[in-house]
Amino acid sequence: MPRPRSGAEPASHDRPHAPRARRECTVPAHLAFLYVFVLLGITGLQARAADPPPIPRAFQRAALYEMPDGKLHGLGLTHISTGIPVDLFVSADAPQALLYVRTLPVSEAGEPWIAQRLLLGAARDTLAARADPGAGEAGGVRLAAQTTQSRTVFQLVWPSEAGDWLAELDTALDAIINPQVSEARIRELIWSLDVIASDVSGRLELIEQGTLYREAVARAREPRAIARELIFTLCYGRDHPMGAPAHGTPNAMRELRPEQVWDYLSRTYYPDARVGLILFAPPAAPEAAQGEVRTRNAQVWPPAALLTELDAQLRGLRERRDAAEEVSDAGFWRKPPPVIPPFSSRDASALYQLSFPADSSRSDGVALLGWRPRAGLDVATTLRQQLLWGLLARRLSGPGGHPDLQVEFPALEGDPVLLWLPFDATRGGAIERLRAVRRQITTRLASLAEMSAPPESLSTLRIDAQAELAQLRETLRDRLEAPPAEGQSGDVLFWVMHCARLRREEGSRKDLALAAATEMLSDEVASGGPWAGWVRRFDLRRAPYMVAVRPDPERAAELEAARRARLQEAAAALQDHFGAADWQEALRRFRDFLRERRGSSR
Repeated sequence: MPRPRSGAEPASHDRPHAPRARRECTVPAHLAFLYVFVLLGITGLQARAADPPPIPRAFQRAALYEMPDGKLHGLGLTHISTGIPVDLFVSADAPQALLYVRTLPVSEAGEPWIAQRLLLGAARDTLAARADPGAGEAGGVRLAAQTTQSRTVFQLVWPSEAGDWLAELDTALDAIINPQVSEARIRELIWSLDVIASDVSGRLELIEQGTLYREAVARAREPRAIARELIFTLCYGRDHPMGAPAHGTPNAMRELRPEQVWDYLSRTYYPDARVGLILFAPPAAPEAAQGEVRTRNAQVWPPAALLTELDAQLRGLRERRDAAEEVSDAGFWRKPPPVIPPFSSRDASALYQLSFPADSSRSDGVALLGWRPRAGLDVATTLRQQLLWGLLARRLSGPGGHPDLQVEFPALEGDPVLLWLPFDATRGGAIERLRAVRRQITTRLASLAEMSAPPESLSTLRIDAQAELAQLRETLRDRLEAPPAEGQSGDVLFWVMHCARLRREEGSRKDLALAAATEMLSDEVASGGPWAGWVRRFDLRRAPYMVAVRPDPERAAELEAARRARLQEAAAALQDHFGAADWQEALRRFRDFLRERRGSSR
């Protein structure tokens, strides 16, 4: 069958015969075409050479992370067997890992915080037991951890001369995800009773124990902690998990029992999509490059064996966990995740006043303003929010403003933006002045919302916004140049949030420095009229929540009286329980009981 041809193409017998000289010129033309074809093929190979080596089938690639110069710097992966998201970056510094877990509070007893301390201690003990005795303190991994309202993040940092750091990573992950914690260790942290001898008379005394319980008692005396606890409750509602304090309250912690902690550990720390891993791995040796990856990228990409080893580790975590708990098909982890209720925020029109226990010499208080959080925002909108808040802080703390004002940006997505303002509680009319500050902030936000055109009065605002945007870019660039600093919570949480928003970005190649988004912001600021839309989108015309916390010496006396009453009641119960003739005899028997229990749990 003859090949169909377009109307513009004449049949071969219809085409005039070309002169001989012209036919001879067709040979170099074909060669030229072949040369172009080969050149394009080589260019294509070079383009493909910029990609990383193929990844093992155990992982699904979500994205390539690039630096502004186009150089590959990381991979966004998903471990298929467990569903764990893994973000892998190349680092010339020492190896480092961030393990983050979604740890929403389930009560006001501080289970996320207690779990963090338990698992951090378990991981340190396990690594120390398996370490080479001759390695010394600098020879092993160093661990740190922190708990926010929605996440717990563990940071593992190896020394620059780390050898088999992957083996230590496996040990640490197993100690955190598959913990072995005793009842005695839990009781060391939560509230419990203990007996001590008085230094003066030698008589026995009953005291309240618990490392984290004592920290919770101290936190309950800090105005910032009290204000933050209430502002989260106001923003999210009492029935929302984010409305409960992740670090707990003394009253709730006194009711907590070890079995409740075990239940929280088993339901929260499980190797699936509820945890995530960020790795900063050393580059591969140049001689490890093979085939088309023998390029500049091959020198900065981790060895392929790393992912193969990581796959075995993650599968091993799941297998050991399931074997330990004998989880059946109907096990809790196969059930759908709990439904998080919607926000049930309280009215923001009132100024909420609290007191904190303080001695008579303390006169400083704190005011906290918070706006309803916005979750699920795209990257550009998140940066707009950060730019707007930085600009607002610059204006409010400038000439004629409040130089002590502090802005706390969301540490993780979904957190509210907070403004802190200290005040002297001894001065008359302090609360009225705070109300005036609140009205001033609300008025300035409302005025921004009405400025839909760039009048002359916005020229200074535009200059300030450009300066704030430049600062934002510089901060972003500085943090991307190296892994998070050891023990620096701001750096650690930045990487966790940054990886989360990168995964929400569209496209298979993603710029780590968010150059496209920041350039868009720059164009919007230069146009002079973005403020109205931004303020309306973030709902910033609504009055913010405001909490004022003032010192109250009488409150301190009330708490001390309540503590003594609890101990007297407990001592009376012990006397009745042991059938002792007096309190001292009851406390001696209780002390012997505690010693026996501690000895049996070791």
